[in-house]
Amino acid sequence: MLPLFIGLEGLKGCASSDKPTGPDAEAKAASPQRKPRIYTEQVASLLISQDRKQLVVLGEQYHYVFEAPADLVRLLESPLKARLSAAIGPFHIALNGSTQGGYQVFLPADLNEDEAELAQSLGFMKTTSEHSGWALARPLQGKRYVVGNTFRAARSQHQLNRSYTVTMEAEEAPGQKTVEQLATPVAIASDGVLLIYYVALAPLLIPLIFLSKEKRPGAAQAASAPSPATQP
Repeated sequence: MLPLFIGLEGLKGCASSDKPTGPDAEAKAASPQRKPRIYTEQVASLLISQDRKQLVVLGEQYHYVFEAPADLVRLLESPLKARLSAAIGPFHIALNGSTQGGYQVFLPADLNEDEAELAQSLGFMKTTSEHSGWALARPLQGKRYVVGNTFRAARSQHQLNRSYTVTMEAEEAPGQKTVEQLATPVAIASDGVLLIYYVALAPLLIPLIFLSKEKRPGAAQAASAPSPATQP
């Protein structure tokens, strides 16, 4: 099944509202906004913590740690997991490192009656595009962290079967330095296992694609289905 790209850009508004409030709201609204820095990130790892609380995207420059959505956790523990494919991104990083984005998960059209009932109970909606099936879109909210030299030296083997180039949009103050940003909470144990806050991380083993920008309907129909991640 080819994935239907619903448009994750709109989910940023669902994740939070950044409109200024208070007596200086008008002044803030009137001040010119900084032009965000656009950069690309090489992503080769998508992980979930053993306690199902953290979803982690490992990039070459930064790590992006999100709260694992309850809907996604339920899906990963359901009989539908084997039929899932997913899309993640794009991402927007605020000045304080807060990161917003979204994810979409897809199911094929040929679900049996029990599978269709379960999909509906989990929030999936049936699509009516040329490549019909079931789809669910939700926001992601988390934080961006700097990757240290120690982590780079002990490179992880928890990787997808290919590397994805993802476009990031980040607000940054003039002269902002890496040392002022938070260091990653992800570490590598002596046995090679990845940890976050002393909890083990494991690859999220579903067919996956990262989105770098909004997809037009024509482009979505032409896009190829994502390839499954390889097991460690």
